[in-house]
Amino acid sequence: MAEKLLGHLVQEFLLLWRYPAFTVPSIAYPLLLFLFFGLTVDEDRKITTLVSLSFCAFALLGVVLFDFGTGFASRRGSPWETYLRTLPVAPWVPMIARLVVAVPFGVLAMAPVALTATLTGRLQLGAVQWLAAIGALFLGMVPFACLGVLLGYVCSSRSAGPVTTLIYLPLAYVGGIFQRPESLPHVVATLSTWTPTRMWRNLLENVVFATVPATSDLAGLVLYAVALGALAVVAVRRSELRSYA
Repeated sequence: MAEKLLGHLVQEFLLLWRYPAFTVPSIAYPLLLFLFFGLTVDEDRKITTLVSLSFCAFALLGVVLFDFGTGFASRRGSPWETYLRTLPVAPWVPMIARLVVAVPFGVLAMAPVALTATLTGRLQLGAVQWLAAIGALFLGMVPFACLGVLLGYVCSSRSAGPVTTLIYLPLAYVGGIFQRPESLPHVVATLSTWTPTRMWRNLLENVVFATVPATSDLAGLVLYAVALGALAVVAVRRSELRSYA
């Protein structure tokens, strides 16, 4: 089973790597937005660090939403997907491979932002802080990975891209990814505290600057992950029953 999983991991990685329509925007888009907006923030070290890490989260958010959202939607019912179901391998193996491959592509998407922020002096972290930040980034990614899978199984191949875009940018804005949450309009700032992106940002702040993690933010991310994960499982099972029952 491990050998089959490894084979699917390699296949999924090469599939995305050889698909420039996904890899190039995933890497370039967050970096361009950081150059346009992130570098204009001229405040103390803590604020510039948080802004830089927030754009890293934005890069990771784009990978999981579009890879899973549009990726799963476009593959459902495709001849290749049908062929995979004829192979002597459990149906969950390709699914796990697709989820795991998002990690290296997430690193590739975040790396240019982190490197630019470091070279410009806006992101100065010690080794322990880096480890904490990376852990918080990938931990906070989980609810959005579940959301991406859900979108991939409830949207058609044509609607998945636009619907994902309509969710991606507003989530980032309302969550305080592009600017300090305190500078958001009052109504938006009030709504922000309930969004998973704001909870993700708060988690990054708490972990990197060694403050006591906000229980409400951790609990909120867990609840979002459980709720979206449950909905994703229901959507996957319904799709499987329609296609292969």
